[in-house]
Amino acid sequence: MSDNALAGTIAERVEQFVRTAGAVAADDPGFGRDVELFDAGYLDSLGVVRLTLFLESTFGITLDDGILLDPQFTTIAGISTLLSRRLSVLS
Repeated sequence: MSDNALAGTIAERVEQFVRTAGAVAADDPGFGRDVELFDAGYLDSLGVVRLTLFLESTFGITLDDGILLDPQFTTIAGISTLLSRRLSVLS
């Protein structure tokens, strides 16, 4: 699977998780893959912990501080890019 395809798959899974965990309406005009999830109120601190656990269990990796504190770990697009890079290195 190419890095772009992998990132797309990850983004779909993350978006689905955030929509469910954050009770985001399907027609929410402010929600998207480039929105700052915490700053925009889609995830609170507990939601970020749940997202981290979801990502680790779903993709079979451990997220270290390097990823969790990366400025890209604030949007669905950024998270999917970071994870696809990590998974590519591990495979």
